[in-house]
Amino acid sequence: MTMEVSRDQVPDPHALLRDTAWDSISHAYGPADDTPLELVKLLSEDSDRIDEAVQHVSELVSHQNSVYQATAPVALYIAGILSDPRLAAATTRYDDGQARPLRASLLDWLGCTADDITDEIVAINERHGFPLDGYVAMKEMRSWRPAIFQAVSAFLHDPDPDIRRAAVIAGVLLLDSPAAVDEHGMVPAVSEVLETSTDQFARRVARDVLNALVG
Repeated sequence: MTMEVSRDQVPDPHALLRDTAWDSISHAYGPADDTPLELVKLLSEDSDRIDEAVQHVSELVSHQNSVYQATAPVALYIAGILSDPRLAAATTRYDDGQARPLRASLLDWLGCTADDITDEIVAINERHGFPLDGYVAMKEMRSWRPAIFQAVSAFLHDPDPDIRRAAVIAGVLLLDSPAAVDEHGMVPAVSEVLETSTDQFARRVARDVLNALVG
């Protein structure tokens, strides 16, 4: 990325698309110069185009739990459009063919990406001889976690339970600290996820945080 911005807030998504040198960074299958055209589809009214964009992000930008050079700018773009009113009624059928809120799917993607860059993952890599300093893309993504959390936190109390659950879990993973979860007043929301969600990943994340706080 070439933008000069404060890392405590998400950059303007339209400026990010314009100013990122996409052809000089990569995703799982090579140069990410195809990524901007896919990202703009997320704000389309065409459900097929939306599904294509979600597929691109899910399969090329976060392939096999890896962090690529394109991961941070894509995550920032997604965080930047979360509040766009065009997402309010948008849905996607990518993955299982069942329509669900696009906003929930994007929050899930942010959460899964955050899960790939936690302190625990960094410690595991270092134990195997792969220090964080050698992973520029991961360091870049980790540096933006506070800004992305701010964007995600706007949906912690969303009336849609799927969006609310996705925001809570993404928020927990971005904070990457049970103490920080408590400090942000998220414990009741995390408890709700554990009590009501059928998503096994979400339940595991919620249970781990609550157990850590009790222990």
